[in-house]
Amino acid sequence: MDTLSRLLSLYTIRTSLDIRCELAARRGTPGGDAKLDALSTFVRAVVGSRGTVAQPVVDAVKAAGYTDEQIVDTIFAITSITFTNLVNRVTDTALDFPKAPA
Repeated sequence: MDTLSRLLSLYTIRTSLDIRCELAARRGTPGGDAKLDALSTFVRAVVGSRGTVAQPVVDAVKAAGYTDEQIVDTIFAITSITFTNLVNRVTDTALDFPKAPA
């Protein structure tokens, strides 16, 4: 999932997250970091449902410690990444960076 991978890469850079946790989140499996696992579930729900997220998923990400502002920031990051992906696909932009590990 392009959006989740990019969002996790940004999160990893900013928090020095262990690469094993990042890879687990990309795979959709628990990575041992409850807060990141809740964020991963939330991002997958937003992207997979085109924004119609069940209230229990929102409640879970809040219970994990994310504020309303952080949730909005996450949604903004998703929209920014989605916009960039669409532009790159429409314009057939050549990628100049290595593919993220699976």
